[in-house]
Amino acid sequence: MLGAVFAVAVGAAGILSGTASAADGSWRSIATDEFERTMSTGWGTAQTGGVWSALSGAQTLSVADGTGWIKDLPSGVSATATLAAAKAADVRVGYDATFPAIGSGSWTAFQGVQVRRQNDGASYRVRSRVTADGRVAVSATRTATGSEIALGSVDVPVKATAAVPLALRFEVTGTSPVQIKGKAWMAGTAEPAWQLAVSDASSARISAPGTSTVWTHAGSGAAVTARIDHLQIATADVSPSPNPSSTSPAASAPGSTRPSSSAPVAVSSPATSASTSTRPSTSGPVASTPVGATSPSTSAPSTSTPVSTSQSAPASTTAVTTAASAPDTVQTSSSPQPVPGSSLIPATSSEVATPTSIEPPASVSTAPSTSTAPSTTTAPATTTGGASATGGKPGASTTGVPAGTALTRYTGPLTITTPGTVIENKEVYGDLRIQARDVVIRNSYLHCGTGHPTSNTGCVDANHWDVYNLLVENNTIIPDSPSYFRDGIVGHEFTARGNHISRTNDGIGIFNRPGGAWQANVRVTGNYIHDLTHWNYDPAHTDGTHNDGIEIQGGQNIYIAGNNIVGSVVAGDGLGVFGLHAGAALLVTQNVTKVDNLVIEKNWLDDAQNSVCIQHGKWADVTVTLQENWFGRNQFQYPRNSTYQIRIYSESQDHVVGLLTNRWEDTNGLLSVGRDTGIRYNGA
Repeated sequence: MLGAVFAVAVGAAGILSGTASAADGSWRSIATDEFERTMSTGWGTAQTGGVWSALSGAQTLSVADGTGWIKDLPSGVSATATLAAAKAADVRVGYDATFPAIGSGSWTAFQGVQVRRQNDGASYRVRSRVTADGRVAVSATRTATGSEIALGSVDVPVKATAAVPLALRFEVTGTSPVQIKGKAWMAGTAEPAWQLAVSDASSARISAPGTSTVWTHAGSGAAVTARIDHLQIATADVSPSPNPSSTSPAASAPGSTRPSSSAPVAVSSPATSASTSTRPSTSGPVASTPVGATSPSTSAPSTSTPVSTSQSAPASTTAVTTAASAPDTVQTSSSPQPVPGSSLIPATSSEVATPTSIEPPASVSTAPSTSTAPSTTTAPATTTGGASATGGKPGASTTGVPAGTALTRYTGPLTITTPGTVIENKEVYGDLRIQARDVVIRNSYLHCGTGHPTSNTGCVDANHWDVYNLLVENNTIIPDSPSYFRDGIVGHEFTARGNHISRTNDGIGIFNRPGGAWQANVRVTGNYIHDLTHWNYDPAHTDGTHNDGIEIQGGQNIYIAGNNIVGSVVAGDGLGVFGLHAGAALLVTQNVTKVDNLVIEKNWLDDAQNSVCIQHGKWADVTVTLQENWFGRNQFQYPRNSTYQIRIYSESQDHVVGLLTNRWEDTNGLLSVGRDTGIRYNGA
């Protein structure tokens, strides 16, 4: 088999000469494995590269049917198989991974490599994230004892299946800075260019040669099973890493005819990222994030006609203590330290977004908030997040957990009753129920709860009477276990900014305290909301879930600005009659109480059945300010190719201030009232 692999690699790519050196920018193989043997435990000896040793999860490793198996890896556990002889600094690793359970159950697998691994466990971890429904992302981190530093991530536009292997390629080169790259695609299709390209210029970067490890981690949900094949490790280091005498011969396995489904090592030198494919990559722009630089910061925007709320970000920090049973529930400084020995829970695509500030375009007023509400504790003044400092459109690379953030597992209570609690730089497993004032959730990855809740809730549930002045900032909110009853953030009395929200039912739900005061007091700025999860079965609706990016059901004092809201869906148990289109990117419907002082401005809105839908609901009328937003054209097409960018249910009852100031994103032209010109009333 090895002969066949080399024939493919050399014939198609011309890279494995066996005599190459870093001086001429070529790569040479230091390890290969086609797994043409049978091992009941462990992976045995690679064809070249020496003996596999298991650093963790040894009981899950075996070799059969021409593949290396990781079987029934329990949730929260990692399996690592290393080739100590494959030691290098500039290293490239390629292999195929198959997940037999794709399409069933609820699980998340992280499949990748650890390279430049040092004796103390420090390494660069480059990996794919694969979910039970076939979604894929590629990310990179730097690991150290008790922490994992996010360096970069990108969602990959492929749909993994159980029948076709996922081809993976990872590369780490250089010293100042260190360059980390990754890509994933379906084997048998054209290889894309590098989809992830990040650099590490921090003082903690790893420059020394280290060992290479195949790394698998089972996220929350069910156990994970994976199969590995066609593995190659190459280096461009000047000094070759010798293969031990125990290495098995580099001859093909007798009678084997299995072709490699991908060329595991790419053509280019360390400084080149061009694909061998002549077909354009479908992966979109390369996610490129420098680490170790300070991003500019500006203040969050206020409304042009200031909205009186109680959500201003406080300017100082007060240390808070909690019970000894949950020592990491509350951070006592703006730079929390990792908890020694805490588990390294992998992050996903958006955890690595570059930290930037929330600032819609310059015409949005930056007048200070008029809030005078008291606070028992305050967040650090350095809070930033959301759209770029120049007012750019929020996306996966500018929202969510900032790049370089060390995340440790949150072990505190999921129901927050202590005023002033700060949850920062955490991996949170479970739905957070806020029942206190002045709570801060910042720079954290919210994996949310598992299964279907018994009633509607959120990854952050702020429905309780005691919620006041909640700040949800720069978090990645992507449930490992989506549900028809699990929104992203839901409730009242909160500020949400700089968050990346996806795979929830609704992205954000807003209404006042049920049975309480009229005020909702909510500010939503600089967030990226997209790809909600549609369910055909929904206990609340006979026609399936009504997914909305932001749904406003009532309340006073609500400000929504500078967000990128895409009303798209992915399948939970299937798609409805509207396919990949959600109900609305933004819906105003007075189901709970009347809406007042609602300003929606300078957002990017696209997709859905209606990108914006305004209806008076249970009250006689409604008045909304909807001004200077940008609209795309990807809405659901009704008969005669008709689409709804702005849909208003009643011209006489639903009053919209600033309606004719909204624009098309592609042309910057103004929307107008008409069947195909952007603004439509029901029946028109």
